[in-house]
Amino acid sequence: MPRLQQDRFNVFVSHKSDDKELADLVADELHRLAPDLVECWVSGQALTAGVDWDREIKKQLAQSHLLILLFTTPRHTWDWCLYEVGLFVRFDAEDVVSVACLFDPNGLPPAPLNQVQCVRALTEDIARQLVRPICTQTWNMSDTWQRGALVPDVADDVVNAAAERIARGFKKIMARSASGQGPEVYRYRPCHRIVLDLTPCGPSDAWDGIPRNARVVEGVDDTTSYTLSLFRAHDGRSAWTWGDLVDEVAGRDAPWLHDLDQHFAQSLTRHLWSPSMELMEVWQPNSDQRRTYRPTIYEVGRRVSDDRPVETTILLLPDGVPPTGERSDATPSPS
Repeated sequence: MPRLQQDRFNVFVSHKSDDKELADLVADELHRLAPDLVECWVSGQALTAGVDWDREIKKQLAQSHLLILLFTTPRHTWDWCLYEVGLFVRFDAEDVVSVACLFDPNGLPPAPLNQVQCVRALTEDIARQLVRPICTQTWNMSDTWQRGALVPDVADDVVNAAAERIARGFKKIMARSASGQGPEVYRYRPCHRIVLDLTPCGPSDAWDGIPRNARVVEGVDDTTSYTLSLFRAHDGRSAWTWGDLVDEVAGRDAPWLHDLDQHFAQSLTRHLWSPSMELMEVWQPNSDQRRTYRPTIYEVGRRVSDDRPVETTILLLPDGVPPTGERSDATPSPS
């Protein structure tokens, strides 16, 4: 391989074509860690008709310090991705540190890569084994890098946030793969949903309801901007909590919140409950412009290793026709 330029830390992201969305996400997150120093090339990007793609990929591999392989599911054929890895590493080396394989935490990495850095697609593992070493121990991720740490004083919250977004993107791809849906398929959900991250909320045995500091997870398959607009939470703020949404609709002492907290507590002990009859008013509570929904706990995600609740989803079920007489599915008009 020709001598690498040292003005940029170049990362080559290898992936299956169905996983391009995840590959772009990983590239964006790594680039954001050090925009002036990290440059990512996603395998197959910007290859137009007439381009010698084999030669171009070999060129990009030759100019890269690190290759990240996104190994989402063994059910796919991985011959080409493993070929890219084979071009990049020296398999006769005793310690290959220039390849990181991100894989399903419930599965195994590909057998031919048992000597490279394999990282389970979990937030804590991605943070500890991939994101932080790239920032603070860059020379350990690639023995060809000679300029020291990229971001020696990177903050823990920056590392954890990047790792969390990558883990969530990987989980999304795995869920789509398990459902048999390709990237050209999208889901239409007739109900609003609020997805909450419970991981920063302390010990679950102390919860008597939904923790108010649970973070709202935003995204197309999580809490959409349309749903947030019901709470007038659409001003570009970077992060919302469940307590923020409750306060936006003056719900701290509302009967619907009492019911929801009670049902959530029951869900933690795997009890069933009847649907709530209490109504939540959103958009413009106590006015002719209000929207009414029946909030209900839809699911609670638990961590496999210790059964700790880490995520919950609330559905907002439409309650008939609003007082102004328009259809209940009419889109609010945020100002």
